[in-house]
Amino acid sequence: MLVACWSVKGGVGTSVVAASLALLLARDAAPGAVLADLAGDAPAVLGLPEPAGPGVAGLIDAWPGGRTERPGRARGEAAPGRGERA
Repeated sequence: MLVACWSVKGGVGTSVVAASLALLLARDAAPGAVLADLAGDAPAVLGLPEPAGPGVAGLIDAWPGGRTERPGRARGEAAPGRGERA
């Protein structure tokens, strides 16, 4: 299962919701859960110390091509989404 929590605006509680979902899934699901926080707010939300490493966003930035060419990203034009005209 993949759950994505995202908002166009900061400060609306997305990190708190994501951390809460991760804690609930980690407790109730046999394989556990992974919280990938690209904003870097998870340590503060969970009351943990700041990590010593670069984190997910830093690893993406360090990837050749940075944020413009993420690992696993499909190349080419995207198909129109629902409600969009070709």
